[in-house]
Amino acid sequence: MGLFSKCSRCGKKKLSFSIGPDGLCSDCHAAEITQQAQKQNSERECARAYYNKLVHLWEKAGDLYSSEGDSLAEVKEKIFACNEFVDLINKLPEIVYFKEIFSAHCSRIDTESCYNDDFGRMNTSPADNGTICLNFEQLIDKIEARKKRLEKCFESTDGFQEIKKSLPLVSIIRDENADELPQEGKKTLPIFDTKNITKRTPLKKLTTFFVVDVETTGLNPTTNEIIQISAIKFVNFSPVEAFSTYVKPRQGLKAKAQEINKISEADVEDAPYIEEIAGCFSDFINTLGTKRCPPIVGHNVAFDVQFLAANNCLPGAYLRDYYDTLELSQREYDYYSIYKLDYLTKKCLKIFRSDAHDSLSDALATGLLFKEICSIRMDADIN
Repeated sequence: MGLFSKCSRCGKKKLSFSIGPDGLCSDCHAAEITQQAQKQNSERECARAYYNKLVHLWEKAGDLYSSEGDSLAEVKEKIFACNEFVDLINKLPEIVYFKEIFSAHCSRIDTESCYNDDFGRMNTSPADNGTICLNFEQLIDKIEARKKRLEKCFESTDGFQEIKKSLPLVSIIRDENADELPQEGKKTLPIFDTKNITKRTPLKKLTTFFVVDVETTGLNPTTNEIIQISAIKFVNFSPVEAFSTYVKPRQGLKAKAQEINKISEADVEDAPYIEEIAGCFSDFINTLGTKRCPPIVGHNVAFDVQFLAANNCLPGAYLRDYYDTLELSQREYDYYSIYKLDYLTKKCLKIFRSDAHDSLSDALATGLLFKEICSIRMDADIN
């Protein structure tokens, strides 16, 4: 060995004892260490950026119990986030130090599982060398399950609109000779009870029922008017036919009500007055020749029934049972804080409606919600 040796990096001749086993001089060796440290820091930053991106997509997609959003556009964005999440997970083997970054956010529960603050509990799997490997396939399974639930929203929404579109409407016969009902002659029901649904409720009581919904110019059944009225006949929990029409108010539309139901002057211009179709509506929701008329279902059913009673659309009011999906929802979904029909159809049925407060749409949504609640509370397969 000579007195001098050449550095394999910078090429300079140095005293042999100053050249390390790696063939580098002390200056180049120090530079190599610095470069490797910078590379490791860069790779760790890249891994951290991937981790943060995964967390962002996870939150954007929502966990298995979060809301789907307020519109189908939001649902579509969440599905896109799910797809991005899976694509990113599949690239993880290429990301150096990712498992190190991920593990830094985990606390070991036992030898078979750990908990990550962002992704929750995860099972672990033993590696051949006896160490514990994180099972990222579980994250894919979770996000794929979420994606299926989101896709269900499109399927359920399309199904709802198809049912509404194909539902047969009964012919409405106007009685143009009907006398106008004086306001002072309007009467509501002084006593009004609704029924509960339990495991003891016999299915035969609900073989046939009617779901009703009215849109009105206000909240008072004796001073305000019905401007849209709908009822759907359900047989064995399936909608079979419907009655639906706009109703022309004698006192005109009210701006405050229009903000909610979006019913315009054009909608009611050629519509019948309520007394002209009261008899036809009554015939539809009543079954003659039986001891009791079929049950009536509604969301906040007292509101609809009081308007029907005040406008002579509900003869035999005391000879039938009433079921309120608002009250039933409060019993069954007591962990919710909102019980509006549109919210419940999204949350419970995965149905997103653009026509909420259309009485036919509301009646159909109420009927399907009632079916869902009965299935749960009766612990029965009613499909």
